[in-house]
Amino acid sequence: MSYTSKDIKNIVAEILENKKDKGGVKSLYFVGCGGSLGALYPAKTFMEKECSNIKSALINSNEFVHSTPKDFGENSIICLSCHKGNTPETIAAAKLGKEKGAAVIILTWLEESEIVEFGDYIIQYSFDASPDHLKGDIDYAGEKTMCALLVAVETLQQTAGYENYDKLPELQKQIYKLIVKRFLAIFYPPAEYNKVQVTVDVEGETLPPSRYNSGSIILTMENAGKLIEDEELREQIKGAGIGTSATRGEIIKKLERIKYIDINSKTQIVTPTKKGEVIYDVVMNSMPDMLNPKLTASWEKGLDMVAKKEIKSDEFMEKLEKYINAKFDKLVVKY
Repeated sequence: MSYTSKDIKNIVAEILENKKDKGGVKSLYFVGCGGSLGALYPAKTFMEKECSNIKSALINSNEFVHSTPKDFGENSIICLSCHKGNTPETIAAAKLGKEKGAAVIILTWLEESEIVEFGDYIIQYSFDASPDHLKGDIDYAGEKTMCALLVAVETLQQTAGYENYDKLPELQKQIYKLIVKRFLAIFYPPAEYNKVQVTVDVEGETLPPSRYNSGSIILTMENAGKLIEDEELREQIKGAGIGTSATRGEIIKKLERIKYIDINSKTQIVTPTKKGEVIYDVVMNSMPDMLNPKLTASWEKGLDMVAKKEIKSDEFMEKLEKYINAKFDKLVVKY
């Protein structure tokens, strides 16, 4: 039997009732691989910030199976994310949860797949599987992310209480609105804009910088470190740049596909679209450092220090999480 996000409140209530005579629920683990694991991050962050009575963690499926937390068992809930239900490592983690007596919640797109036999509760989210679904500008991880977040919120509310339960943070409301708007956008015709052309005569030989083309922009991504004034940080990104040789071309293609940029078919000149300019303005006004290669360089420096054992990996992750939480707190408006 499969459920939807509307059933999560009752699912959590049923789990807590079943665990009551066994000591209750003491831990909640979010487990998955790749993008599915990333979709669970907001739920993990919520538990860390708001919940003190239940242990929680975000763990890669393979790591979870081979280095299982000591307290994982019948007093645990494991919430797994597996899009098509056929990722071997996540299936193994679900099977382990079943064997250990934990309550197993599986977030998936398909009602029938290899993983469902190991789940106590199969929560389905929607997904457009049509051949050209990638042409749209839709966040398909949105509903999956909200399902995991609801599992976290309900677990806290039904065990210790959550003071903002009836007053969702502004960010949660915006996530819901974003998902709805982006879904409705599928059915709308392409946007039309009024353009005003202004011609200005300028004396002298001053010329604007040449526009990027599809080749030069990839070279710029590769050599992004040259834009950094700090010599130490510039050295850290020297061999990395933005993206990798295998992904830079795909990044440009995706930006064109989702209408952030246009590439002239003859000249290959890259120009931002109106939509791209709006996105840039939003990020620049809210999180300007996200647009600066120095951020990538500083992370590369941290990873290099971990590799050289100059700092512990836990210390690096703590700083990274503090940074993410600081950005999260800046955007969230609580009542």
